Amino acid sequence: MQVSRRALMTGMGLTAAAAAVGRAFAWEEALVAPFRADMQVRRSLPKAGMVILSSNENPYGALPKAADAMRSALPMGNRYAFRQTSDLSDKIASYCTCTREQVTLGNGSTEILKMSVAAFAGAPGKRLVYCWPTFEAAPGYAKAMGAQLVELPLTKSYAFDLDAMLDATKTGSGLVYICNPNNPTASITPYSDMKTFVDKVPASYAILIDEAYHHFAVGQPGYDTFLGNPRVILARTFSKVYGMAGIRLGYAVATKENIAKMNPHKLDTNINAVACAGGLSSLEDDPAMQDAAKRMVADREEFLKQATARKIKTVPCVANFAMIYSGQPAADLGKKFADKNILVGRPFPSMNEYLRVSFGTPAEMKQFWAAWDELVKTA
Repeated sequence: MQVSRRALMTGMGLTAAAAAVGRAFAWEEALVAPFRADMQVRRSLPKAGMVILSSNENPYGALPKAADAMRSALPMGNRYAFRQTSDLSDKIASYCTCTREQVTLGNGSTEILKMSVAAFAGAPGKRLVYCWPTFEAAPGYAKAMGAQLVELPLTKSYAFDLDAMLDATKTGSGLVYICNPNNPTASITPYSDMKTFVDKVPASYAILIDEAYHHFAVGQPGYDTFLGNPRVILARTFSKVYGMAGIRLGYAVATKENIAKMNPHKLDTNINAVACAGGLSSLEDDPAMQDAAKRMVADREEFLKQATARKIKTVPCVANFAMIYSGQPAADLGKKFADKNILVGRPFPSMNEYLRVSFGTPAEMKQFWAAWDELVKTA
């Protein structure tokens, strides 16, 4: 029986669609499920007056000049942003002192993580080596793609267990993932230890270091960036210090060979004109970025001061959020905060009695501490 080309293509399309549905369900199981409770709370709360301390965002918004640039870019929203993305790639290369071929853009750094996993661990038999708890995106993508997850616990000091991770890389191939500073713990893995580790990891493994919270850790003892290290794929984002979480813009810096392996896995035209304008302006305004970082560090110091006054145990913190011991299930406490119109971080298995709190404005943190004092007193 002859089969027409249209019928054949239709059949292939249905097969591809079925496969895509399967991947979607895998993605739902691997990553989206942990966010369900958080999203349900978000939708149940009134928008007016909501205090959002759940997603490690910059509560002050984008840098002023970047905000103006993004507003000015709106009239070009009817055009594809080919030229703008090209300009932004050049700007990032100049900013990071590398070549354009060593840079790729992402729809937030989350797409960078997905591209990295797809390129180096996105197949059965490949492995993703990481410590838990950490940001769920890379393990979620790896699981959905059929990779083997090699999950290890953090050390007692909440650092990545580099000795255990190095031992895990003695076999197989794939990708090593380190989030530094780490989310959700806000802790760091010391640079000197990481440098030794990076030098020892076998060439069969690529190394992805997620520096989403880099700007809040600059100058802290034991911390330094891996920008420029040829063994490392470095992920950065405009979501945190630059205040562009809802705009979605991130980038990676790596060798041109690794970038070439990652690029086939990104969405075509993945960056929009508004994001490009905001990114270009942000990178041209380092003084405003540094002021934003200092403001968040001051907010962190005030938070830790308030926690200390209440004798609250806090994980050592160098980011724009903190992990604090609540003495009760974080999921239950989160619901109590939600009843007071305050949204705090989702629970993280293995740290079920720790609450992740992103730093808000002084007024928002005053509301948080008032609610904390009341909830702890009645608990």
